[in-house]
Amino acid sequence: MKKKILIIDDDISLCEELEDILIDEEYSVDKVFNGKEALSILTDKNYDLIILDLKIPEIDGFEILNFFLNKKINFKIIILSGSPVKSKKFGLDKEKKILLNKADEYINKPFDIKKLLLNINKLLDKK
Repeated sequence: MKKKILIIDDDISLCEELEDILIDEEYSVDKVFNGKEALSILTDKNYDLIILDLKIPEIDGFEILNFFLNKKINFKIIILSGSPVKSKKFGLDKEKKILLNKADEYINKPFDIKKLLLNINKLLDKK
């Protein structure tokens, strides 16, 4: 059975490109473009891995991440963000830093697709 991945990002072209690449890697992929859609789809479906951007419309990635962690939904999380939030200069509050540290992986945009695939395969135990 194929591992299922949900991409949550408002960059439609990036989502479509990632979807094509992940389908070629034999993953099942869904994509949504805002936080409201993300919460809605997660009430109906289960995923093995979520690729999450932090700056998305309606409900931001931090709120989505907090929701996932509070509900104890069992999946892996890769944060894929254009914001250098891991930098001390970014000035995150303590609660957001704690949320970020609970993600399985954090990758800054622009990113190396080979590195992303390596992390996805490692997190989903795909050799």
